[in-house]
Amino acid sequence: MEKLRKALDAGWDPVELRDQYNAAVAEKRAAEAPLGAAPDERGVSREDLEAYVDHLGDVAAALDGADPEELSELYSSLRLSLRYDHINQTVDVEVDPLVDRVDKLRVRGGT
Repeated sequence: MEKLRKALDAGWDPVELRDQYNAAVAEKRAAEAPLGAAPDERGVSREDLEAYVDHLGDVAAALDGADPEELSELYSSLRLSLRYDHINQTVDVEVDPLVDRVDKLRVRGGT
């Protein structure tokens, strides 16, 4: 309110201030609208995952015949992580394809 009072004291037109305020509010609401429509993040149940894998068919056979370079790209895009526990002789597998949804680029020099 203090900024508004100072703007009016400085001679700003109240109608122009109102129009700017309304435009800012409309822009904010338009920007917030997609946030309300965003789906809630939730995990996948074991049953859903098993059904999805069954739907894919014989993935193991397809992976056995795949080109190593293509497999490398696939594993990288899935953010595949394997951890071997030598004591229990088990492998923990983690896949997180959505870990980083934005590709980051660096710009050199001034823009």
